[in-house]
Amino acid sequence: MHASPQFKELRKTYRSFTFPMSIAFFLWFAVYVLAAVFASDWMATEIGGGFNIGIVFGLLQFLTTFA
Repeated sequence: MHASPQFKELRKTYRSFTFPMSIAFFLWFAVYVLAAVFASDWMATEIGGGFNIGIVFGLLQFLTTFA
């Protein structure tokens, strides 16, 4: 089964999705952390309803993780 063309195609499809998405999620998390460290005033900007940009970004981290 390991040498079958279907399995090779499945592995290729899996890798072509998994590696770019892993890099994208790492970059998204790194942007979040760097923004929290170096742009804390911007992250503290209130956008309404008791929410600020930092809280929205944090919730989006959870949303993208579960998605």
